[in-house]
Amino acid sequence: MGIDEQRTSVMGNRTLLTALVGRGYWHEYEKRVSRMGFTLLTLIVLASCASSQLSSSEQDYLRRILSTPTEFEIPEDSVQQAWMRAQSFIETYGTSGLQNVTDTIIRTTPPNRGVGFRYTVTRTPQGQTSRISIEVLAADLRSGPVADRNARILADYMQTGELPYPDLIAR
Repeated sequence: MGIDEQRTSVMGNRTLLTALVGRGYWHEYEKRVSRMGFTLLTLIVLASCASSQLSSSEQDYLRRILSTPTEFEIPEDSVQQAWMRAQSFIETYGTSGLQNVTDTIIRTTPPNRGVGFRYTVTRTPQGQTSRISIEVLAADLRSGPVADRNARILADYMQTGELPYPDLIAR
């Protein structure tokens, strides 16, 4: 396309635009563009909502976790490894710092400003086993079910060493 053809094309588009504005079509054009933008925004929001849904394997994991007890026994020869997992989990996913760490208790400081969770894991030696008890308290009472889920995820992690979906842990 030569320079003269480009000028004619630009002039033609400008003439068409001027004609549309002059005839009152510009307002309709703005409405269409506005509707298209709104539609595009709606599609983006819907896509992000769909992507935040849980996969079937995540749903299966959560169903299994909900039946995991927060009090259980671990053989004495496995308790050190499980105890290290608990401390690592709490340091990584906890919302407040560690307050007490001994051979029999791991406890975090209370959460600040009504947001977060307080973890308490206790160990009671019982001969060839140790009894583990996990308590997770939410700063906000409405977050109780989420705190319970965190406790059960921690219990499963201590027993199996597997943490397949860390994004499911609330902070």
